[in-house]
Amino acid sequence: MADLQIEAAERAPGRRAQNKAELAGRILAAARDAFVADGVNDADLADIARKAKVGRATLYRYFDGKDALLKALLDEDWDAQAGLFKRLAQAPMIDAPTVEAWVRLLIRATEARLGSFPIYHAVGIGGLRGQRERLMDILGERLPGFARPAGARRERVEALLVLMQIEEFTAHVAVNPNLVEMERGVALITAQLLALAKPQKGSTG
Repeated sequence: MADLQIEAAERAPGRRAQNKAELAGRILAAARDAFVADGVNDADLADIARKAKVGRATLYRYFDGKDALLKALLDEDWDAQAGLFKRLAQAPMIDAPTVEAWVRLLIRATEARLGSFPIYHAVGIGGLRGQRERLMDILGERLPGFARPAGARRERVEALLVLMQIEEFTAHVAVNPNLVEMERGVALITAQLLALAKPQKGSTG
């Protein structure tokens, strides 16, 4: 019965795309809760469908199994992470207070998604380098040290290492909150990012 009501709502003029997005989001939210609570291996698709208030047939119309759900959850989180990086790239001014506030925002965002970390382990690190390249490209729009050198194929090693430090630091502080460590780390990362905001040697810009 629930599936028939969903199909009828999807057919309503002007509501189809919105309903599909809302339904997919509801399924993903239920899947995230189940994966965190029960573990990926033990989570049951029928239980996920029940919590999302859809039938299994509807769930399979959107996601053909756990792997598809895991990938969608990872994509959702990586898109949210990219959105946070865009906030720095689009800031009116790149100075110490702006960067410090942004690093603190990353820490809060990491704290909020700690429960999802087991999901990332289940998925593995496939695609992680691609996500890091995406984040460096976003920052490269504003911070020259993250930009891809024109006509060059060399690695952005310094920028990559700074990005990895940001990931490791925010996760560490989120798991092990310590005010002294946090303040010192925020200051160090801010200094590194501001250094990468300066024009790089050999830059024509």
